[in-house]
Formats: sequence, structure tokens, C-alpha cells
Amino acid sequence: MVAREFAKNAELTRGRSMVIIGSGVNHWYHSDLIYRAIITMLMLLGTIGVNGGGWAHYVGQEKIRPLDSWSHIAFAQDWIRPPRLQNTTSWSYIHSDQYRYEDLSMVKVAVNPEYEHPVDYNVVAVKNGWLPFYPQFNVNPLRLYEDAVKAGAKSDEEVIKYVREQLAKGNIRLAVEDPDAPENFPRVLFMWRANFLASSGKGHEYVLKHLLGTDNSVMAKEGLIRPKLINWREPAPMGKLDLVVTLDFRMSTSALYSDIVLPAATWYEKNDLSTTDLHPFIHPFNQAIPPPWEAKADWDIFVALARRFSEMACKYLGRVKDIIIVPLLHDTPGELGNRSGPNIVIVERDYCDVYHRMITLGPLVKDSIGAKGITWSAKEEYEEVGKLNGTDEHGHPLLIKDHQVAEAILHLSSTTNGEASYKAYKALSERVGIDLTHIAEDQREVVIHFNDLSYQPRRVLRTPIWSGKESEERPYTPYALNVEDLVPWRTLTGRQHVYLDHEWIIEFGEQLPTYKLLSFKHPSITVKDRASTVNT
Repeated sequence: MVAREFAKNAELTRGRSMVIIGSGVNHWYHSDLIYRAIITMLMLLGTIGVNGGGWAHYVGQEKIRPLDSWSHIAFAQDWIRPPRLQNTTSWSYIHSDQYRYEDLSMVKVAVNPEYEHPVDYNVVAVKNGWLPFYPQFNVNPLRLYEDAVKAGAKSDEEVIKYVREQLAKGNIRLAVEDPDAPENFPRVLFMWRANFLASSGKGHEYVLKHLLGTDNSVMAKEGLIRPKLINWREPAPMGKLDLVVTLDFRMSTSALYSDIVLPAATWYEKNDLSTTDLHPFIHPFNQAIPPPWEAKADWDIFVALARRFSEMACKYLGRVKDIIIVPLLHDTPGELGNRSGPNIVIVERDYCDVYHRMITLGPLVKDSIGAKGITWSAKEEYEEVGKLNGTDEHGHPLLIKDHQVAEAILHLSSTTNGEASYKAYKALSERVGIDLTHIAEDQREVVIHFNDLSYQPRRVLRTPIWSGKESEERPYTPYALNVEDLVPWRTLTGRQHVYLDHEWIIEFGEQLPTYKLLSFKHPSITVKDRASTVNT
């Protein structure tokens, strides 16, 4: 009855039937199938990309509107590319040794699975270059480059060839294949505004036991299922980390377990930016009072660390070449997948210059900035940031104080600079063969500065890095750009799709969002009851 009424309403209103959903579904088994089932229904009813219809998802205030400029500054992509990024789920599951306690056999959830232990699939993904994992190798990547040069490599290409050969021969190994070997331990854990040790890391007791080596309440049994692709070591290591640092203004669980706690300023003691998925405005944090006692603004703490780090690292490291395994990324040809091994690249690091690069905006954004596969030149915006913030002797805009960083983020982003928005739509137009620049034409003169936000929050501008279209008269709705302007969807086919054509997805019978019973027992709920609850 409800389903028919929902569908009839979509028909009569041309798609204005909406499902509002939170993250609770994610806490149940087969959550991916449940999500996809709902999305499939919404697709079939023509509700996607329609104001008042579609999929409204809420998991907290976690939408970074100026994603394009923020991501370049946050991950130092204004100076060095590519960045080192790690998916936390894999890192936590493996380095906290939770894989050693796994009791769910893949035989129970898949048809003739290739592996019984789920961690083996993660290992294969890393070896194929689909996922990242740090540390990368069982040897230091800086030393590995030097070894390649000593062996006769005369170029970066020859170094990459050398690394591939050493991996093939087994002379070096990926760290994910032997994570409990001491040379593959993570040694430093730096937490910034994240309570990793209590909640976000998942598996609190395992983190305490194996990463921190402290009192814990782990009661599960090890070795119920043994992985094939990971070297199993006995006994399991306890206390892998040498240094734990927390930067926070709360005395969180993570701070309580840390060796060093760096006291951060609170909201009214610093300058910062705030955006959310609940509304289309960008807000400022304005410093009402100076940080008390030893507390400092987050940016000031990182700048101070960068200064001291540069002094020490310059003495011991200087300028070196680093080897990075770059995983397959969304919105790149890498999405097509491969089994040819990881994509290895070489980057140069100047450890003497870390502090200088921390407090200045690097020149790489002049040639390329963007997000989600859309890139454009920010040469003019880069020069304007220099005029606003001042420059160093080389013409690099300054990022010494937090308000300068906020100004740079605003001026470079297509969400807060109309000309950058126009460039972004033009770049997407050239990529898809459809003129989209008219969408940004009436906002080209708009530039939002940090001082403007101090007077009042401002509505963000339209930009193709977000798929919605919004204005004073129209609220944001995702995928309007795809539906109304026929921009291809961010999928391999360029269309909305229901079927997932991947051998592992097929192996687990999840290529289509179909009903599934649970395949394991719960201590308080029967499988039948739990499955009914999950799939309702």
C-alpha cells in the first residue's frame, strides 16, 4: 500500500517522492544492498534530480563545499602530487590485528569464494593497485629509491622498473602481506580532532591491545580463520606504536591515551570556515578572544610543528626521492580496473623546505585545480590571493595565519568565486561536449571574502563539482545537472546503473540488490527475525 502510494505520488508530481535516510542502515549486515534497493526504486520512479524527490541522506554535518581548493591546501597538492591517502577501514582492521579474530567465513556469504578470510581480498586489492596501504613496502621507500640507483637505475622510469622487478622476485614485499612484522608497524599516530582510539577507529579494545599495548578487554579467540595471503606470526604483537599525539580541545579518550596532547583553540578562539550538507551557506569562525594559556589555533600548531620538523629533517634527510603506490581513483581512467599491479610514481621531497611550503601557497594550482575529475587553471586567482595575503620573495601567496588560509580557500574555490565557477563549467563543457557555461554566467562577478562572511553567512555558488543546481529561488537537489543538462553520470557507462559488473560482487551474489538472509547467528535475535528487521 505504501509503495503504491509512493509510486503514484511520483507519477502525479513528476518525481517529487523522497526517501529521507540516515546512517543507521549502515550498521546492519547487507547495508549496501538495502541502500541500492532504495536507490533503484527511486531511479525507476524518475525521482532523481528532482527538487522534492530522490534520496536525502544525512549522517552529520560533513559536507565540505569548497572541496576543490580545500583539498589542494589540506593535502599539500599545491606543492607535491600525488598525496599519500589511506582508507581508514583497511588500516584499522589490519594494523589493530582485528583480522586475527575474524570468525565470519566468506564461504557463508559467497558462492565458491576465492578466499575464506575477508582480509585476503584486501591484500589482493592492494597488490593490484586498487587500494592503498601504509606502510607500503617492508623497506623504507626513500632507501628503496637509493638502492635502485645503486643498482644502476638512471631515471625515475628505471627506478619504477627496478621496484616492479624486486616485487616480482620477492626480494621486497608489500607491507600488507606481513603486517605483524616489526618493520611494517605503524610507529606514529597523530590524531587531529578525531577520537580514533574510542570510536572512529572501530574496534577499541583491539586498538588498545595491539597498537598501544595497554590494558584491554579483548576476549575473542584468534586463528578461527587463517588468511592465505598474510604471513601469520605468533604471538601477535602488542604495542606497535612508539608515539601517540592528539591535537584537540577536548580531553577525549584518545587524548587520555596519548603521549602528547596539543591543546587546540575552540570555536571562538580562532578563524575558520564551516559548511554543512544541511544548508547552502558558508559560515565563518571568528576569533572573539585569544586562545587561553598554552592553547593555539589548529593552523598555528601545525605551522609550529612544520618549523621544527624542517629544522630536524633537513639535517637527516634533505632533498630525496620518494616512491609512492597510487591506488585507482574515482573519475580517472583507473576506474576501468586492472590486474597488472600497482601504479608506482616517484615524487621529490625537500624536507628542508617543509616549513616554507606550509606557510605559502604552492604554484601547482596555477596550472591545475579542481575536484571529481574536473580541473582548470587558477593562475589569475593565485595572483589575486597573493595581493590579498601578501607574498614571499618568490611570489608565493602567504598562508602564515588561519585567516589567510581561509581567504585562499575562498578565493580559489568554484563554490565561492564566480570566475572559478565559470572556469569549472567551461572545463566540464569541453569534457562532455555540452555548453554549460551559461549556468555560471550570472555569478561570474561574485567573490566571497572572509570578511564578507564575518558580516553574514553567504550562500555558496553553483559549481559542477557538486551535481546540484541552486539559486535564491531554488534549493539544492543532487544530480539536477545530470537530469536537466544531460551531463553523463559519474559511472563507467555515464548512465545510472543498477547492475554491478565486478567479479567479486558477482562472487558474493550482489550484482543486483536482491533480498538476502543473514548467514550468521546473533546471540539475542534469531537469523529469521534479524533478517526481517534488516530488510524491512
